[in-house]
Amino acid sequence: MPRSRTPSIGIPTVLAVKTHALGDLLLVTPALHLLRTGFPEATLLVLTTTQCAPLLKCNGDIDSVITMPNLSYLSAARALPTLRRAAPSQAVVFQASPAARLVARLGGARKVHALDRSDIDSWPPPFDRYTADAYLELAGRAVSTPLPHSHYPRLFVEPNERAAARERAGAAPFAVIAAGGGRNARQSVPAKRWRAARWGRLCDLITREIGLETVLVGAHEDIPQVTQILRASSVAPRNLAGATDLRTLAALIAEASLVVTIDSVALHMAVALNRPLVGLFGPTSCANFLPTGRDHQRGVSSTASCSPCYGNGLFPGCRRGTPVCMQAITEDAVWEEVRSVVR
Repeated sequence: MPRSRTPSIGIPTVLAVKTHALGDLLLVTPALHLLRTGFPEATLLVLTTTQCAPLLKCNGDIDSVITMPNLSYLSAARALPTLRRAAPSQAVVFQASPAARLVARLGGARKVHALDRSDIDSWPPPFDRYTADAYLELAGRAVSTPLPHSHYPRLFVEPNERAAARERAGAAPFAVIAAGGGRNARQSVPAKRWRAARWGRLCDLITREIGLETVLVGAHEDIPQVTQILRASSVAPRNLAGATDLRTLAALIAEASLVVTIDSVALHMAVALNRPLVGLFGPTSCANFLPTGRDHQRGVSSTASCSPCYGNGLFPGCRRGTPVCMQAITEDAVWEEVRSVVR
């Protein structure tokens, strides 16, 4: 159950700041759990964006969530009165952003632990390091005593949300196919996408060979690609693109027997909810965004010589003009991992 304490006199307050993106906020949740364990009596506040906040619903590590529309100086200024009333004794800023560090300091935090791109030990993570581990290292600086911790993201779905998702899916068991994504609050990275025709053939194989119905999900801007996938498939997947919010998507993934996705929030949800998963990685690194230790969660990395190229900064753009990394991932490679995960 979520905690209900609000800031009060005599109880220390710890502020955590992470404003974007959706998947990155989930990658911060192990660090939030570490802060809760390290400061069991403190009030733990999280400052994030309105878009990301639903991912923290029912998270019992957190006492309160403060939201703002985006990470701008104007939005930060409007959040300051609420932060000052909370009077945080210290803050942990899980992003290398001057604006985020400034709002923590102006919000009253006497001590601020923040990511800094000049700190090569923790940020940005190298391509062979899970990003959640970098966030955990930062939280560990605020916790004086070393504590055991897990690096798996934490996401909580209520029973009524699961029931509604089963009804929306219209079939059990089913596989969730998240072919869109590649967009966050700062930018769009269409280079993450795989060809629609390949997704369509994969849907056919999953239904005919494994016996799972397929459910296509995505944001409103993913509808054109999902429409192409429907045309390429002969098994009539259920189309929920543009028809789900974050909580509904999480509930669908929680009930899924399989999730196949590009590097997107759907991937991090599947990890958090411990569902069978196959993730496709082209410009991004599998090691950055998929933890080790679970045989039923696997990544398929591009064989292109230039992959990966995209870490935790802004996407540099494809130096070859036309992105080739995702197209270097073959249908056979994905299908082999799908069969292994389901088996």
